[in-house]
Amino acid sequence: MGNKKVWCWRNFFIALAVLAYLAGLIWRFEFIFVHHPLSNYLYSDMQSYSNEAQRFFSGSQLNASDTLYPPGTSLIFGLVQHLTNGGWVGVEILMFALSASVPLLIAACAYKLYGLSVGLLAGSFASLYPSFIVFSGFLLSEIPYIFFQALAFLLLLMALGAATRRQALWWGLACGLVLGWTAMIRPTILLATLLLAVVIVSLKSIKKHAFVWPIVLAVFVGAIPFIIGTSAWCSRLSDQFCTISSNGPLNILQGHYDHVGHFNFNDTKNGGVYSFGSPATLQLGYNDSVTLPWGPYDNRDNLNLAKTWSFSHPAQALTMSFEHIVGLFVTTPWPPSNTTDRHLIRISEWLFRIVVLLPVGAYIIWRFIQRLYRKIKISANDWLLLAPILGLFLLTLITYGDPRYRLSFDMFFIILAARVYESVLKWLKTEHA
Repeated sequence: MGNKKVWCWRNFFIALAVLAYLAGLIWRFEFIFVHHPLSNYLYSDMQSYSNEAQRFFSGSQLNASDTLYPPGTSLIFGLVQHLTNGGWVGVEILMFALSASVPLLIAACAYKLYGLSVGLLAGSFASLYPSFIVFSGFLLSEIPYIFFQALAFLLLLMALGAATRRQALWWGLACGLVLGWTAMIRPTILLATLLLAVVIVSLKSIKKHAFVWPIVLAVFVGAIPFIIGTSAWCSRLSDQFCTISSNGPLNILQGHYDHVGHFNFNDTKNGGVYSFGSPATLQLGYNDSVTLPWGPYDNRDNLNLAKTWSFSHPAQALTMSFEHIVGLFVTTPWPPSNTTDRHLIRISEWLFRIVVLLPVGAYIIWRFIQRLYRKIKISANDWLLLAPILGLFLLTLITYGDPRYRLSFDMFFIILAARVYESVLKWLKTEHA
């Protein structure tokens, strides 16, 4: 009788997950192809991605300004347009496919870590998470990045669970290849990957059951050609060293130069006027503006200015770093906040704070308290999810915080939240058994 009851509940949750996924598919289709076609929203970053995508495949001469954004996103969009003879239908189909795959990948990662129930819960939330759907309608890097990051993480879990060294090597190599490509979309994955490597090597509970060092080596071998090749390309175009793209020092400057929210660049050397600002920092009260006599891709000048100001104002710089952490969760992402969908994205942020962030925060605090007073270890699988989140926090401390950048890491919060809900359900069943 007990097994039959469990079987019925399991099928009930499977049915709910399938319905959530189908509802998410319909919502994505309507949003991308009817309500919010990409070609109607080409401005700011979206226009830059569009222009660069066309330059990559038109034989145009590239220059330093093409290094401001990592090339992966523009290469994807440009290749699809090139293969489909221009137009936006092919790109919209791609964004729909990537967006529709994200909940499945997140569910698969959660399943590998914690089992079927957590996988179903995580996949259901990812299917109907408004931010994942809204950002599918913009020509931005979020959805491609989330897709490839989730795929790389799943491949890593497959490598850690491999039965033989050969299987571990192949899964690790596949993970490295996808990781390298993901870094070309956004290098933010690199710091998270470094922390993941530390976790994997350090935790004995993983070491006992996995071929740790072969996996780490295989991932490195797979990823390094992408990273070195793109860094060489970026350094050659910008005439100074840069890793994958030249906007790293620019992001550091935007987060650590007084309370400036708007940066103007007048490149007197190469010609060109550029303007950058973050709605997140503006929402934090960074309302000042500054004009600088160089290009936004001049890494040395941007980094030297940020360092000089930070060392001259250490207390303020440190305070701003922690303000950026807070900004990840209390400000509203751009660009949806500037469109007719701003109400939807605000609802999405509140859903994330209440349904995901609150239980995850409570769970982490509770586990650390248990660790301190009862000597209960935080599980290895929990650490595999916490490592990328810690990577996000460290990166935010160095640069600046924007919930749009946090969105790329929301999959790890979602899986942890699903784990919390599943643990609570188990506890309730035990208490009422």
